Amino acid sequence: MMDHLLHMLLLSLAVTILVEGVLALLVPFMRRHLKEVVLVNLLTNPPYVLAILFLRILVPPAVLILLQVILEILIFYIEGSLYGYIIKRSGEPPAHPFLFSLAANLLSIAAGILLSR
Repeated sequence: MMDHLLHMLLLSLAVTILVEGVLALLVPFMRRHLKEVVLVNLLTNPPYVLAILFLRILVPPAVLILLQVILEILIFYIEGSLYGYIIKRSGEPPAHPFLFSLAANLLSIAAGILLSR
């Protein structure tokens, strides 16, 4: 059980960092913040994955889907806020951190769905 949990956490984190890291390299205003993108995902991905794994045990599938959507929106907001703070603190001109967060999270979700098939 613990091996499976650790495997799921590490796989999800690796895929997320890979997908969102590549996107950060492609987006000019995030390119200089690759290290921060990794750190933000280290903070947000493991709690999300753990929550989903435990919710799978506790709630019916229809409720799980609703809770996943709610958690994804929360992660989007947290990450967008953190990216906005990082960009602002760097003294760079205002960018679109929430747009980056949305694109990054949608790509990560798509990668997760493709890998789970």
